[in-house]
This record gives sequence, structure tokens and C-alpha cells, in this order.
Amino acid sequence: MGDTTPSATPPPASVSIPEVGNISLATLDQVRAIRTQLAADAQNLDVKASSLENQAEQKFADAAAILVPRRSEANLSSVLAPDAEKAQKLVDQIASLNAQLQAREESPHSGLRAVFTKVGDWNEGRKLNAQRAASSSALRSILVSIGRNAGQTPIVEAQTLIDEAAELDRDASRIKGEAAETSARVSSYDQEIGLRQSSQEQMGFDALYTAAYLQTYGPPAVESPLELKKGEQAYLSVPATLSRNQTRTHFVGGSQGFSFPIGHTGIRYRVGSFHGQPISQQILTKVDSGSLVISNQRVAFIGTVKSVLIQLAKVVHVEVYKDAVAVFHEGRENPDFFLVQAPKQVTFYINWALNKLRA
Repeated sequence: MGDTTPSATPPPASVSIPEVGNISLATLDQVRAIRTQLAADAQNLDVKASSLENQAEQKFADAAAILVPRRSEANLSSVLAPDAEKAQKLVDQIASLNAQLQAREESPHSGLRAVFTKVGDWNEGRKLNAQRAASSSALRSILVSIGRNAGQTPIVEAQTLIDEAAELDRDASRIKGEAAETSARVSSYDQEIGLRQSSQEQMGFDALYTAAYLQTYGPPAVESPLELKKGEQAYLSVPATLSRNQTRTHFVGGSQGFSFPIGHTGIRYRVGSFHGQPISQQILTKVDSGSLVISNQRVAFIGTVKSVLIQLAKVVHVEVYKDAVAVFHEGRENPDFFLVQAPKQVTFYINWALNKLRA
């Protein structure tokens, strides 16, 4: 038999992310396209397998149609003898039904009475056709079973059909296995796509793909205004505004603060709390505008009049807000706030750099 497998879709390389699973080293759009192609491949394989099974059944039935009338010389086993008898009775029954239908078609009718006679004939014909269809279906099922279980037979033309049917069955079984494997790959990609879509909705970017890429290749070097030290590499450079807390006391309404994890990134999103009484409220005040740089050694802000250089080893805590990242570090009681466009992505790179440093 020829190759019936659809065009192969080679899987992209993947990386195992702790607590997540395998993530492909391909963009989400590429993974969706691969999943779509695999689903089509699986469907095509199922169709081909079904077609081969139907061809095999037809050949088994054709072989049995030869064996049943010649069952004495076909050496059918005693187990198949009852089925052979049933098949012969069904053949005779179908022949009788065909004869009745033929007689009704040839029966002449005329006049007004013929109208009512034809209606009766039509209803009776429907019953006969239904009986013939049921008998034909039962006959085919029995013939297929006889053909499958006949074993070796001295009737050459029947044996040839049985051998051809068995080969078609083997091909169908192989292709069904390929279809099952392909469907399993589709399910795996469905799971990955769901995880990555969820992560992207939470983080604002495909964080799981980024994690897989960084784990495999490491971050590409980027241009930045930071003067790098020996062995230092800049991972990320984005526009930012440095802000710091200024204390003001006044009445505010009460609210309970909380924080919650963001996906499987190790990052926590914090919502601050404040009290319904006179308190000292921390107001963020802009200090300078410039660039925030994440490297393998530092978190650095390079502004027009102010720069902040924080050694990664001295970072003790990072909080991410809707529009800012707060970096707590040794030597300062209050954090530095960096207002950026994509704070979760910035925090992701800080978190990754810290993990690499402390590994």
C-alpha cells in the first residue's frame, strides 16, 4: 500500500517549565497554526482509516458470498456453519422480496380504482423495501463476519479477496494509530494554548514563551544608556519615570489591602491598604524621567538629572502595580518606584535575573 499519511507537521522544540509543563519554542500564533494543521491531519487520517475499513469489509463480504454457496468445499469451520445457514436464508428472503417488488411494478392499473390501488401498492412497496434493506444489512454483517473468520480456504478467488481484505485491515489499523497519536498532540497543544492565553491575559505578554526562550537561549543583549561593567549584559531597557514617596497626612476612607500571585511567575500583584482615620499617606512624587535597565548585575535607572543603581544581590523585594514597579533594596527604607508602560514584563525580567543570580 502507498503512504496515506497527510503532510507531516514537525513539532517545534519545547521546554519543561516547573509547575507548568512543556512550552513550545514558538509564538502563540505559530502554536495555534500547528494545532489547526494537526487537527486537520487527524481528521484526514480518520477518514482514510474508515475508507480502508469499508474496503476491507466489502472484500470480506465478497469472499463470503463465494464461500457460502460452496460451503461444502470451502471447509468452513463448524463455528461458522450456523452463520452460513443464516446467510443463505437471507439471500433467499431478499430474492423473494425482489420478486414481489418486481411484480408490483409490472402490475397494470387503470381507471379511478387504479388511483387507490397505486396508493396501496406504494405503501406496500415501502414495507417491502424496508424489509429488503434490513435483510441486506443483516446479510452484509454476517458475510463480513464469515469472511473475517474463514481462515484458509481452497477456493482461490475467495482466498485472494480474504488476503486483500486482511492487508487493508492492517493498513486501517496502522492509520488509526497515527490518527490517535495526532489527536493526542492536538490535545497537548490545546492545553498549552490555554495556559499561554491565560498567562498572556494576566501578564500582558506571552510570559510562558518568554520563560521558555530565556531558559533555552538566555536573553539577547540589548542597547541601553547604562555603562556596563565587565561581564555585565543588559537584558531589558525601557522608558521609565523615577518616583519616590512623599508623606502627607489627611483623612481617607478605609480599605483592606491584599496581594495575589500572577500565574506561575513567582510574581505577586499587590493592592495597598489604607485606614479610615487620619494617617500619613504616601504620595508618589516624580523625581526624573529616563530609562530603566535590567542587567545580569543591576537594576538601573538612568535619568536626565538623577540615576539609581541597585545591585541585584541587594534587592530584597519587588512589587508590581498597574503602572509601576517598586523595588525594595538594602540601604533604603522606602522603595524606588519606576513608572513604566509594561510593569509586569519589567518585573518578570527582574525576577528572572534574580533567579539566575541566586541559582
